[in-house]
Amino acid sequence: MFQKIKIKHLNSLKENKGEYMGLLDIFKKSKKVDVTKVENNLKTVSQKTVSKQTEHRLDLTKKIDNSFKKLNLDKPEILSNALFLLDVSGSMDDLVDNMKKIDHLRDVMKNYQDARKICFSNKIYTDGSIPEPNGSTNLAGALRYIKDNVDKPNKIVLVSDGEPDNELDAWEIVQQLELPIDIVFIGRSKSRGELFMQKLAQKTGGENFTV
Repeated sequence: MFQKIKIKHLNSLKENKGEYMGLLDIFKKSKKVDVTKVENNLKTVSQKTVSKQTEHRLDLTKKIDNSFKKLNLDKPEILSNALFLLDVSGSMDDLVDNMKKIDHLRDVMKNYQDARKICFSNKIYTDGSIPEPNGSTNLAGALRYIKDNVDKPNKIVLVSDGEPDNELDAWEIVQQLELPIDIVFIGRSKSRGELFMQKLAQKTGGENFTV
């Protein structure tokens, strides 16, 4: 009995061989890898990866300049009523993108030569130049100088790469100034310096960028 069933099954396979082979071809084709499509997908993924890496490595000069433009400082009516407060403490001598941070800042400030600016470390510089980095970050002293000696601007644009020498003193003067302070922070995300600067911008009604 078993032998008869086996023979019958084999005969059925022979009779329907064409049909089975046709189904097998369809299955194979459905599983066949489209090499061109895979290569194109890989190229797309690679291009996106390179684009993200390029964006991540965007030159610091460009990042600072982009932040200024987001603050509309390229518009004369905004720039004329703003005051740049530039950190020239010793850490601004550090290298980023194979160039000192201070030189990145100098390159950007070439586009804002007519703007009012004050540079500070533990000293105050008001001659319009951007000196070589030195000393500490006496933000409170710089803000006090603005409060006592400078015609009140509409806002301050602070560029700094660290936390101030004395946060409490800085907060005290900020409250007396009653001015929005926009901040471009050159440093690590989530560092203590960035957190202070974010808070400072938020409390004064300014904007904050980390580059």
